[in-house]
Amino acid sequence: MSSFKTMPSVINHVLASLLKEDNYDVAKLVFNWDEIMGKTVASFTSPIKISLDFKTKKRTLFIGVSNNSFGTELHYMKRAIIEKINFFCGKDTIEDIRVVLRPFGNKKS
Repeated sequence: MSSFKTMPSVINHVLASLLKEDNYDVAKLVFNWDEIMGKTVASFTSPIKISLDFKTKKRTLFIGVSNNSFGTELHYMKRAIIEKINFFCGKDTIEDIRVVLRPFGNKKS
């Protein structure tokens, strides 16, 4: 059996050791956004930051959207998005989502 690790696992390990947990979670979301959300949704959205409410310990993910119409659709998909993210991360990383208009162009490649 080979002792070599894949590049993504090495990058994840390095990021985890260098960044605080919240920053690591954001980095993990950014690098895997297409896989988590699907290419179509990911082309119009982008994870921005995770905010922690110190009173409630509630973690909120801010998602940038390229237009208001898509932001409205995301609002209705909120519970499903939270479940996808938490499943991908293997823990309850996010409890809430806020959608923010942040024109960044269409990210389709």
